[in-house]
Amino acid sequence: MNSERRSRLWALVVDGARGGTVAVDHVCAASVSATGVDSAAVAVTLRATPREVLCASDRTASELEELTVTLGEGPCVDASSGGPDLIADLAAPECLTRWPAFAPAAVLAGV
Repeated sequence: MNSERRSRLWALVVDGARGGTVAVDHVCAASVSATGVDSAAVAVTLRATPREVLCASDRTASELEELTVTLGEGPCVDASSGGPDLIADLAAPECLTRWPAFAPAAVLAGV
């Protein structure tokens, strides 16, 4: 991410806080707004603890994160260890091969 894009995203985060303390929910909402995606979630993975979801922009994002935590696979797991993993169609054969439990469950959830 370049510095101009980072500055625009941070401005959205600060605007979302409306003068209050910036929270992770503001980062999540700004990410949806800035990227034009349908949903977003913020999760952390620490060595000593399992993956924890800090916020989700909507029910879909929450359900997908729950699947990720439960199944231990999916784009978010891969992204946490190697960078962005943008997927257009979870029903695509390569996704079904890559994430044999997550992809079909996500498709059944309506993603």
